[in-house]
Amino acid sequence: MGDGQVGAMRSPIVQSWRRSLAAGVDPSPAYRAPVAADEEGTAARWEHHPLARAAGLINDCLGAIAQDSDQLIVVSDADGLLLWIDGPSRVRLDAAASMNFVQGAMWSEAGAGTNAIGTAIAADHAVQVFAAEHFNEVVQAWTCAAAPVHDPDTGRLLGVIDLTGRRKTVHRHTMPVAVAAARSVEFYLRTLMHEGDGRLRSRYGDLLSGRGPRLLVAPSGRVVGSTARGWREGQRLAVPMGGGEMVLPDGTPAIAEPLGREQAFLVRAIDGERSAGGQPTQIELRARLLAAADDARRGVVRDLHDGAQQRLVHTIIALKLARQALSAGQPDAVSLVSQALEEAEEANAELRELAHGVLPAALTRGGLRAGVESLVARVPTPVSLSVTGERFPPGIEAGAYFVVAEALTNVAKHARAGRAEVTARVEHGTLQVRVRDDGVGGARPEGSGLVGLGDRLAALDGRFQVESPPGGGTLVAADIPLPA
Repeated sequence: MGDGQVGAMRSPIVQSWRRSLAAGVDPSPAYRAPVAADEEGTAARWEHHPLARAAGLINDCLGAIAQDSDQLIVVSDADGLLLWIDGPSRVRLDAAASMNFVQGAMWSEAGAGTNAIGTAIAADHAVQVFAAEHFNEVVQAWTCAAAPVHDPDTGRLLGVIDLTGRRKTVHRHTMPVAVAAARSVEFYLRTLMHEGDGRLRSRYGDLLSGRGPRLLVAPSGRVVGSTARGWREGQRLAVPMGGGEMVLPDGTPAIAEPLGREQAFLVRAIDGERSAGGQPTQIELRARLLAAADDARRGVVRDLHDGAQQRLVHTIIALKLARQALSAGQPDAVSLVSQALEEAEEANAELRELAHGVLPAALTRGGLRAGVESLVARVPTPVSLSVTGERFPPGIEAGAYFVVAEALTNVAKHARAGRAEVTARVEHGTLQVRVRDDGVGGARPEGSGLVGLGDRLAALDGRFQVESPPGGGTLVAADIPLPA
């Protein structure tokens, strides 16, 4: 391994060793698989994981051989995080103490090097790893066999079922039994999927009797009911996330409407069903709003994962290293604590920024005027304000705020304006919001941000208008009726 040469080793193991080496895994006995989640977090993940529903079946398949041969039954998620470990208590304690084989530990190849769980995930097929085939020396006292389990609906990898034991107790049937267990679990999940399809057809089957071709579609795009010619159950259709406008493969315009808590979709042709003037129907509007909300949620999750969460992970790692350094009397403990403090402060700042991006504190605390003032403070273009200090229901304040935010964003990015003006006043029971600039004009009302504002205001029974003649500046106008 030191000079990169390979002797008489199986090809899957050679490939796994190379991946482990490239990932920077330490093969020395001092290295242990990292813990990626605490006990409470791991228990929560396991509770909501699809394979948890099959825990009894997994134990039925593997329990006897595990007890007879001192093996551990293990289930990981698709990332290699150990979610569930069962088996003889003395073997569990031995595995935990010798190689950190515990619930919450990361046993992907990047986390622990070549092992049956990580290698089955990387190669996406069943594998058995014997003793010295493990990349890390500590794990070479063990032998393991694992098989991946896939979602029968989407085909995506759900996780891995594994049998692990000391090499001296290895059983010749370990590999085929692990594979048989994985196939049994997939069959069980497929049965549950078909039962769910039946409930969907029972609950929403009457909706398929409407005019024109209609399909009842699972969230994955799998058709579970159809009156459309050429479509049958089990076929797949690309449905927009959260529903909305789409085009069927034959070119027919259609709308996908989200249905109930099962998150199924009713897909129906909309030829000739649009309301006059080309305005969106209520179903289309609802679908677009749901899609916008889903996009916003995904953005928040992505920002949390890429920003503050990573900072906090680095904080935890630095603190653990500092604790080890303090215990060993090493001089770098202080610098590690300083590093952890810096990461924590950065995470706090990123969380504060993220919270402001969801709904700014100035708006929720001080109302529309305070929220708009916080926006103007970040815009490089001079902006004059005339905004009422009156408080309104939260949904109305948020709608008006986002109108101003989108308009000022366009002023800063595209308008090349010398100045802008924001007004918001109440007349005849209506909150009237206007944003004007003296820029180059030519703003497109069909732009995604402006379309989203139109949908938001339509949900408030409001009116939205954009006037932007080339060279004549831009006016963004919103009228929101106020409750009596």
